[in-house]
Amino acid sequence: MFIAKNVLIKTQSNHSIITSSNLSLSLYHNNQTHLIMNNNTKGILGLIAVAAGALGLYKYKKMSPEEKAALKDKARKAGDTLKESYNEVEDQVSEKLTSLKNALERETAKAKNSVNRNIDHAEDVIDITAENIEKTVKS
Repeated sequence: MFIAKNVLIKTQSNHSIITSSNLSLSLYHNNQTHLIMNNNTKGILGLIAVAAGALGLYKYKKMSPEEKAALKDKARKAGDTLKESYNEVEDQVSEKLTSLKNALERETAKAKNSVNRNIDHAEDVIDITAENIEKTVKS
C-alpha cells in the first residue's frame, strides 16, 4: 500500500485500485481500464443539476409576460420541428421497409419460378431417361 498526494494505491491479487476523493480507477492485468465515478461525484453532478434548474426557474419568474410568451412560442416551435423531423424519418423508414419487402417478394417469386422450372426440367429428363431405358430393354 502506497500513499502519494491524496491518492491511495492498494495492491491486490489480480488488480490494482487507484482511488482519490472524487474518482476511482481500476487497472486490471489484462490491460482493461475502467473509470468509475463514486457517490461523491454523482452527488456533485446532481447538486449542479438542481442548481441549474433553480436558476432557470428564478429567471423564468422574473421574466415579463411578453418574454414568457416568446419563450413558450420558441419551445412550441422547437417541439413542432422535432415532431415534423420524427414524422419525416418515420415515413422514410416506412417507405424503405415497404421497398425492401417488395424486393424480397420479387426475389422469392423469382427463386420459386426457377425451382419450378428446374423441377419440370428434371421431370422431363427423368421421363426421357425412363423411355430410353424401356426402349433399350425391349430391344
